[in-house]
Amino acid sequence: MNTKRIGKSFLSLLNPYKIEAVTRSLRAMRDGMLWLVPCLIVSSILGFAASMLEFLEVDAPVFIHELNILRVSLTSLYPYLFAASISMMLAIQWRLPRPPIAVLCMSYVAVAEKTLGYENQLSSIMLTFIGLTLPLYAVPLLSKLKKQKWARLVESEVSGKLVKDAMNLIVPVCLLLLSSWP
Repeated sequence: MNTKRIGKSFLSLLNPYKIEAVTRSLRAMRDGMLWLVPCLIVSSILGFAASMLEFLEVDAPVFIHELNILRVSLTSLYPYLFAASISMMLAIQWRLPRPPIAVLCMSYVAVAEKTLGYENQLSSIMLTFIGLTLPLYAVPLLSKLKKQKWARLVESEVSGKLVKDAMNLIVPVCLLLLSSWP
């Protein structure tokens, strides 16, 4: 009996549903990150231009400083952009309204930023981690909560599907916020 158990492959012991969930999450991260490639390229070009101007000792300190400020400003938006793009891809998979989910995840990142503060490099790294991982648990949890009958505020589409979807996210969003409160 022990030899049969040892002979099984590792993947056959795993739950196929868990593997599918991880695969879907990783696919959403990949697709969401692909949306951000142009933004990453622009910030890299800004940094490269500022570095080349410094290296060539061009006498334009104000221009070089402005390029660096633009690059830093753009990179400070990365956690928000990560959260928005990944949450939108997950919202597609979980059949949730994309714009409210993206704005919601961005607002959660904003709350995390105010909580962490912005003094040091560690908070920046932590905020990037939050921006990358928050949608991975928030969107599926919101989907599960939204499907509950007691969480729905509006049943009819009298004012439109978008209004109905946004209104029916109020209770799940509040529950998610309360569950993640320290």
